Amino acid sequence: NKFDLNLKKFFRPFKYKLINKLFTKGKKLKVLDVGCGARARDIANFCMNLECFDGVDNQVWHGDQDTYSGIDTFYNIDLESQDLSSIPENYYDVIIVSHVIEHITNGEIVIDSLCAKLNVGGLIYIETPSPRTFNLPSAIGFANFYDDKTHKRMYFPHEIIKVLVRPNFQLVKYGI
Repeated sequence: NKFDLNLKKFFRPFKYKLINKLFTKGKKLKVLDVGCGARARDIANFCMNLECFDGVDNQVWHGDQDTYSGIDTFYNIDLESQDLSSIPENYYDVIIVSHVIEHITNGEIVIDSLCAKLNVGGLIYIETPSPRTFNLPSAIGFANFYDDKTHKRMYFPHEIIKVLVRPNFQLVKYGI
């Protein structure tokens, strides 16, 4: 209904706004959400036109794998100790890596491996804490990088960009 459409516009997270802006309206997308967590597809369905929605996570959240029933294929992979060979190559239109790499020490290797999973014309969306958070005071909700004890490494933009500079890739948008 009309109210739902307005909510969809208002509450759509930035990553979904960007993805929708970059793809042809009406195109059904094949999406891989790395670090998906349970119920990720519910949010994605709300914001995108999906053909398939696959997820990668290193653990099963909320008790059991049934919580991932909305995800077409769930890959239970530890990004620090396992490879991504079980995930198809040249398949996804969009790969989302949102607040994942700061929890691993080999983020550049993971990003490099994920690039092979993209279709021609695909998009990899990477979001990680800003180096600016080093100077923020500690607060509930992880205002400072160090407030989350599971953070292992800060990735600076130039480190991520260096991995993405490759033939047939184009940096569409970057920011802090």
